[in-house]
Amino acid sequence: MYRAGLEAILGFQLQGDHLRLSPCIPKSWARYDIVYLHRGKQDIVTRHEITVENPAGVHRGVIRIRMEFDGVEQAISARDAARIPLLEDARTHRVRIVLG
Repeated sequence: MYRAGLEAILGFQLQGDHLRLSPCIPKSWARYDIVYLHRGKQDIVTRHEITVENPAGVHRGVIRIRMEFDGVEQAISARDAARIPLLEDARTHRVRIVLG
């Protein structure tokens, strides 16, 4: 049930060396947060703190993705879903996804 909720509602799917986020949430949800600990090939654990914001009150539709690399926020190309690289560097990375 937990996995079904993550995949169907929050749109959270592991795809090789990426996370795919394609949320389909109630319009009333203004935001939600996910913390994902990725264990790499050499048992290196990297923390991904993901915030999904829904200022327009929509069900779905990723319009903007920003990810923090080494303290600098950078844009990631947004299409229908957010495709986030899973880094293996034992650091914390913050991701902000905006629906609209």
